[in-house]
Amino acid sequence: MVNSGECRSRWSRLLKKRELIAYYLLCVRKKTNVWNTGDLIDVLVNELLFNRKTAYSVFRRLKRIGLLVRIGEYTYKCIDFNEYFDELLKSYVCVKKLERKP
Repeated sequence: MVNSGECRSRWSRLLKKRELIAYYLLCVRKKTNVWNTGDLIDVLVNELLFNRKTAYSVFRRLKRIGLLVRIGEYTYKCIDFNEYFDELLKSYVCVKKLERKP
């Protein structure tokens, strides 16, 4: 039997479309795992056509969720894209098992 404590992952909510696209661009498409804050904001503004306020909000959300981890004063590292989706899959299956009590 699965209890509810086992179903908790560190990423409990799905990304919004804007966050997912920004994360994909920064961490998968650009092949760069370490970003300076200014460079990160510039990429979001120039390539995804966000205004600076929106780009900074997306950056803060990714940082708060834990997909961007601080490694220096102004540098952040991307969490592996597959690791994020593996955790989501495990959490989803676990919750479905709880709901489907035999």
